[in-house]
Amino acid sequence: MNFQIEKAVPSDAAAIASVIQNCYESMKHKEWYLPDDAEYVRDLLEPVRIFDERVPGRGSHGIAYKAISAKDHRLAGIFMAAFPGDSPKSMGYDIGFTPEQCRLLAHMDSAAVLPEFRGFQLQYRLMAAAEEELRGMGFHYLTATVHPDNHASKGTMLRLGYQVMATKEKYNGNLRNIMLKTLI
Repeated sequence: MNFQIEKAVPSDAAAIASVIQNCYESMKHKEWYLPDDAEYVRDLLEPVRIFDERVPGRGSHGIAYKAISAKDHRLAGIFMAAFPGDSPKSMGYDIGFTPEQCRLLAHMDSAAVLPEFRGFQLQYRLMAAAEEELRGMGFHYLTATVHPDNHASKGTMLRLGYQVMATKEKYNGNLRNIMLKTLI
């Protein structure tokens, strides 16, 4: 099956949130995933008015990509990355980063692929597209979280070159591996 990978825009927020919710509802282990809503997605993709000159990607809170089925033009999967800067939300602090390092870090935030489109390496392809843009934007580090038992997502990240840096409780006390990839 063929897919087109495209950059998402703010008007895609509701469709992205729908894919996320559908994936979440189909999950056997709901503690493995924290679903984002349309408001979060819209805020992530909307341009910001004030930005920090020291942070790559300035002017936005994040980016997103979508996989579109070439056969029927359906939205098959999504991926989002967020730019926390040196805010307390940065996962860089969980692995001992300085504020300066955190400003050069992007969170590989959320991936979701509808059940009928799994098995086509869409998470990998979407993340790789985002990584290429993030590298071009000047980010040096990428972090992600994954439940230790989510072997499919963890395997994708390992194939992309991420390493497990820590295992901590995150997101309402759920255990997560904190993954890191260095781009420089």
